[in-house]
Amino acid sequence: MSLASTSALVVAILIPIGYLLWVSQRDFFETRKVYLVHICFVWGMIAYAIVSIIQSNFIAYELLTRDQVVRFAAPILEELFKGAILLYLIRRADFTYFVDGAIYGFTVGIGFAIIENIEYVIANPSSALVLAVLRAHSTNLIHATASGSIGIALGLARFERADSIRRQLTLLASVLAAVALHMAFNNLVNSGVPILIPILIGCSGGVVIYVIMRRGLRIMKAWVDEELQNEESITLHEINVVNQLETVDKALAGFKNCFGENSAALAKEILLAQAQMGIYKRSAEKQQDEELRQSAGRQAAELRASMDVNRKKLGAYRMAYLRSIFPEDVSPLWTRLDAVMQALTTPKSEAGKGLWITLDQRVKESMPKGEGQ
Repeated sequence: MSLASTSALVVAILIPIGYLLWVSQRDFFETRKVYLVHICFVWGMIAYAIVSIIQSNFIAYELLTRDQVVRFAAPILEELFKGAILLYLIRRADFTYFVDGAIYGFTVGIGFAIIENIEYVIANPSSALVLAVLRAHSTNLIHATASGSIGIALGLARFERADSIRRQLTLLASVLAAVALHMAFNNLVNSGVPILIPILIGCSGGVVIYVIMRRGLRIMKAWVDEELQNEESITLHEINVVNQLETVDKALAGFKNCFGENSAALAKEILLAQAQMGIYKRSAEKQQDEELRQSAGRQAAELRASMDVNRKKLGAYRMAYLRSIFPEDVSPLWTRLDAVMQALTTPKSEAGKGLWITLDQRVKESMPKGEGQ
């Protein structure tokens, strides 16, 4: 194999994997399961092999022309087979919200695209490198965006009853939308449009998935804040740290310098468990399916038990230090409560004198004259 072909294969594999790693790491709550990401990646490859055999038979038996397969049959078959694994994942208790669906769907699309890239590169050695670069920034992202959109829809539909019409319509609409996107893209490319257009469409799809994920993470952050407020064992200090998990490694830098890498890793594990516990608690509350509700509740209980064990391992002193990383008044809720208390306890004429001065004056006023002097 020539150097150009080898370079093309490297590009065809590494760029899509780079996209996948970047998207996956946006999930700072780490609710996606790594082994499920691996399964989705492998399934994408398997889906490509299955679809490739079916399409080859369509052409071999002259049921469809190659052009008809590319324009119409391929988008339908590919999205159906890529999305099949997501229908299994939606029934799992550790599928929390549509952010997980976006990552799993994106992963399936990337696994599919990499095998397709390899086939195209091997079949076109004279233009392999250019082809690999162009596909990585267009077709690959369309594969990932289309299956990612199915994963998002499945994540949203998950809180509906399994037999509800609304859920069935959501699933159907997601598949139709993915097929329509893929079909429109293939028809544009086969019509000979300037190469910049497929690249723009592919990159735009990736941006849309990212924006939707960010929206989902903001919703999950609100869930965490609301649910952890009701946990007696979790202080406002800890909630403030959990609310900034997006930059948790930076936040724990000082903790790591003081207590070492192992303690910092344990602290991060505790904070992640707290956040995930809040997410599973809210997921259990929103579930219409009794089996999934109970499963989510068990997940939350397991995370609480794990968190308690790790707290003991970390020790009281390190936990106290961890809780002091952010001041309590960083919390929006704490700030509002403090403002309300100040307004209720400080008369307008005594503004700025503080709660204890006000209480002292009230005690003196209630005492008989001659006492308390």
